[in-house]
Amino acid sequence: MTEREDPPDRAPLRVAVIGAGWWAVENHLPVLSSRSDVEVRAVCRKGAVEVEQVAERFGVPIATEDHELLPWDELDAVVVCSPHSFHHQHAMAALDRGLHVMCEKPLAITAADAFDMVRRAEEREVVLLVPHGWQFLPQAAAARQWIREGRIGRLEHVVAQMASPARGLFSGEEDSIPGAESPPEPSTWVGEEGGYAYGQLSHLYSLVFWLTGLVPDEVMGAVSPGPAGSDLYDAFLTTTRQGPLISVSGGAGVPTSQRHHMEVRVFGTEGVAIVDLERDRIEVVREDGDDYSFPLMRGATIYPATLPVHAFCDLAVGYPDAVNHGDAVASALGIAVIQAALRSAQTRCSEPVSPSVAEAEANGIKLD
Repeated sequence: MTEREDPPDRAPLRVAVIGAGWWAVENHLPVLSSRSDVEVRAVCRKGAVEVEQVAERFGVPIATEDHELLPWDELDAVVVCSPHSFHHQHAMAALDRGLHVMCEKPLAITAADAFDMVRRAEEREVVLLVPHGWQFLPQAAAARQWIREGRIGRLEHVVAQMASPARGLFSGEEDSIPGAESPPEPSTWVGEEGGYAYGQLSHLYSLVFWLTGLVPDEVMGAVSPGPAGSDLYDAFLTTTRQGPLISVSGGAGVPTSQRHHMEVRVFGTEGVAIVDLERDRIEVVREDGDDYSFPLMRGATIYPATLPVHAFCDLAVGYPDAVNHGDAVASALGIAVIQAALRSAQTRCSEPVSPSVAEAEANGIKLD
């Protein structure tokens, strides 16, 4: 962390973690515990023995299997890492109490629930951050600025692709994450509420909408199911209110020895913006040759898992220079597309995204 102006209130941020399983133990709790301005007051997860073990490991005074038994009156913020079908319930329990929330992706499994969380956070004037880590890279923020400033002209088309070393995870296999101390239950990532689209393309769609400001309209989707029945590969084509198409594909078949594949190309009337997070390439290539690029070393854009957690703490504590790149609106738009695309894969017809988007706007949510 760099030196910065002190926030107006230096009292430690009192945090609870709901869903203190694999990813919370691997990433979130070590970050929270490393900060002198954060106090982890409670952890919650299923398994009486497991939750006590987590509490003992990180020196947390309160451990419970029931989120209703958390010391709500003693909290300022909550980190939600539970299985994603519980995200809305657990996040709303905190938001309704006026607490800051960092909610893991996917933000929810329906657009209605996702936008409900956005609306409640806005009403209570609290932080709602979704830890889409790549959005916290300063190079990605620069690419967003280039696109928003019009350096590639009027947007015409978006092509985005993601692939992950996660075949076992989305196939329902035991011990699907090599080296994980507390691997997730296989059922978490498969079934109707699992699959690659919710599990990983939620990252990609959030990045696309955060970069471009586009608003989805309709989507056509097709999927290839894995052995557990949920989607292992996806191909989605989305129309937008502003006109450009968004073509997205994704899959879980990357060998586990490799990093994520993640690339977004945004085409405009004057050039193309390339955000290639596998090959560490972020640049704008213009028709007139006035190009922009970052000189990046190999590995510079590997997923920065700790950055969103630090950003959430900074925002909740009140550091004036803190920025929320984990935009919950962009994340909710992604959920709206994924929900409709998976429906389209069943009906084999294009499905509207616009009704959920229109409802969000009717409830006062600004989409860009």
